[in-house]
Amino acid sequence: EKKLAVAFRGRKLRSATSYADKNAKEWFAENFSLYHNNKKDLCDPVFIDFLEGIQNDLIWRSWQHIAKKGIIR
Repeated sequence: EKKLAVAFRGRKLRSATSYADKNAKEWFAENFSLYHNNKKDLCDPVFIDFLEGIQNDLIWRSWQHIAKKGIIR
């Protein structure tokens, strides 16, 4: 939630709906819906960076876990 709050503060008020500007959680929900309904052109660019950062972090952690278990070398 801390990363979400930082991303929300860093946005450029390019929300697709006025409701998305209400708070960080609504901003996330509105942008997440657009993103996963293949309407990325309507998403706040800050949201896309935020979401892709989370995805990259999860991938990196998964690789670290696999490497520690000796599954791959």
